[in-house]
Amino acid sequence: MRAILFASLSFVACSSSSPSRTLVLLHTNDEHSHILGHSPEVDDFPAAKTAGSGAIKGGLARRSAILKAERDKAAAAGAASLTVSAGDVMMGTLVQVATTVAAPDFRLMKVMGYDVMALGNHEFDYGPGSLATAIKVAMAAEGMIPTVATNLHFSATDAADDSLEALFDETGKDAGKPVHRSLVVAASNGLRVGFVGIVGADAALKAPTKSPVTFSLASCCGETNSAATMSQLFSDLQPVVDKLRREEKVDLVVALSHSGVNLKDFEAGEDIQIARNVSGIDVIVSGHSHDLFPATLVTNERTGRQVLVQQAGRYGEALGRIQLTVSGEGKVSFDMAQAAIIPVDDTTVAADVRVDLFLAGLIGSLEGTPAIPINPLDPSSKRLSFLEYTLSEAEGRPLATDPIKDDPAVPGDLYFRTLGKTGFKVQGTRVFKEGQGQIMAADAELWAADQIYPGGNLAAVFAAGAFRGDFEKGKSGNISFADIFRVVPLGGSPISGTPGYPLCRFMILTAELKGALDLLITLSSQSESNSDFFLVTAGIKYEYDMSRPVFSLSGDPFDPNNGRVTRIVKTANHDNGVYETYDEANPIYDVNRKAGSTPDPFGGGAAAALKPVVVVSNLYVAVLSYLGGVKLRDPATGKLFANPYQSIIHRPDGSELKDFEVLGGYIKKQSELNGGTLPARYDATVSTQSRRAICAGSKCP
Repeated sequence: MRAILFASLSFVACSSSSPSRTLVLLHTNDEHSHILGHSPEVDDFPAAKTAGSGAIKGGLARRSAILKAERDKAAAAGAASLTVSAGDVMMGTLVQVATTVAAPDFRLMKVMGYDVMALGNHEFDYGPGSLATAIKVAMAAEGMIPTVATNLHFSATDAADDSLEALFDETGKDAGKPVHRSLVVAASNGLRVGFVGIVGADAALKAPTKSPVTFSLASCCGETNSAATMSQLFSDLQPVVDKLRREEKVDLVVALSHSGVNLKDFEAGEDIQIARNVSGIDVIVSGHSHDLFPATLVTNERTGRQVLVQQAGRYGEALGRIQLTVSGEGKVSFDMAQAAIIPVDDTTVAADVRVDLFLAGLIGSLEGTPAIPINPLDPSSKRLSFLEYTLSEAEGRPLATDPIKDDPAVPGDLYFRTLGKTGFKVQGTRVFKEGQGQIMAADAELWAADQIYPGGNLAAVFAAGAFRGDFEKGKSGNISFADIFRVVPLGGSPISGTPGYPLCRFMILTAELKGALDLLITLSSQSESNSDFFLVTAGIKYEYDMSRPVFSLSGDPFDPNNGRVTRIVKTANHDNGVYETYDEANPIYDVNRKAGSTPDPFGGGAAAALKPVVVVSNLYVAVLSYLGGVKLRDPATGKLFANPYQSIIHRPDGSELKDFEVLGGYIKKQSELNGGTLPARYDATVSTQSRRAICAGSKCP
């Protein structure tokens, strides 16, 4: 009651003699390094100076032009404007490779005039130390955008987050430190706007490399308990909002929240829960769920006041606009007719020379600046640029004698190097089903492992959320390396420090494979957001029935009634990376198969259930499996790995295989085998397309 009273008093703390003032909030979220429009990215380079049809989505120069127009419009109407981002500025295209040396995302958003941003989970993909390095690079150049991180907590014992903590301002008043617990910004008309920044429960769960920092973490439970996490988040957030109201005397509070909405279940959306449970917030600029969520008013359960929530999609494909007025008595009202989500596409001419020059320099550096030693075990060996090295690995060129070389006279020759062609759209993602792009990524992982360990691999498993977009046919049908990196851009290696998730190979038991599939089916079906955990496979297919009981870790793993997975079938061959023909007569698990009178789903009792099989994944899946209790073993010796990093695959030269490298090599190989273009099995419109995860019951998600 006391907190509610304070909040209520703060709402009327302004002088009644003050005039009404209007503020326009312009916002984006989940930009994910998308400087160019897409796709293919090469269709947007160099950017056209005349308007197009709208086929090219996004593009930072176009966003800059729309931002200028919206700011000018607000000023002409006598309103102030502020431009903000709800996080995940980084990680999504080749641009991110330069994060720690050039901080391109932070610097370009500063150039475009962003006033405040929040951190998202992907800002931590390279770890807190690398995030701190990128922030310091931006500070030394154009300056770092003021950043709010209200529920960010540092370790008291682990020094790995010390460099980021040194940039953190607890008071909101230290201009020398760019990351703040909260922040007050004075708009041009004198409005005092309090900002908080939030990383929600789902986003925190999906940031395994953030350690040792945490966000809101309940002392009773781990991050998988989202209800406990959200309760702790409310507790973390409320006193900070109260302080902005009581002590800073702000006119309104804006939350930049990387938490998300849920289009299928409104009340399940984390930002809706925050609006209902944390008093004193006026606006929530939402992010994380990548949704086009128009301005929606939500009633706070403690005060009865309305909170406006809006989200502007992803990848800079749209710009959000919120217009509000603060009366002389301090009452906030929203002009819902002026709220909008504005498309950013090539109907707007891209005309920001600053962006063009920055991008040209960045591409030139990635193509031509020596950076990576050709012998990873000898740092003094000859160095190639990132793209020379990566493309040589992807195309199987010998690094020492015949690497791919940049032609400095042809900007973009490596950045947009064509590795394949498509005559159709390759749909990257689907909710609770495999997109053809995800299937292709799983095929590529298994194919790459087969090149090094022929005949020894059962399957590859690929987490659906690691694939981030589609391959569009576009004007040319070309699939360039920029597009390949754009769809599998995530992660980095804790061993080599290089971008991209490395591939891993480990031995597990057949029963553990079945259990892992079961657990991930249950987790991914709990919400649309959790569908990122959905496992897409190559080398095996599996069937599941959602009407069956959830798999119990404490139950009998040999019990055919324990869990939802009902059948697992392996492929009959691994020819040229084509994993389409299944050995239907010999499933490795089938709940309907019986030996005599006893159910024998493994077709051989305990011996079959305990049979070791070799699985390939990327490091993200390997780490999640390890943290979930799966025992990862060395395929060569059968001994347990001490940690998942020991399962990373290395080429004979000692280098790691990365998702974007093997997908590039696979696309090149499959195009060559199919007359120069991708085979039709990756066309989602073809009725014979393969399915690898088949919902066979009556309650399919």
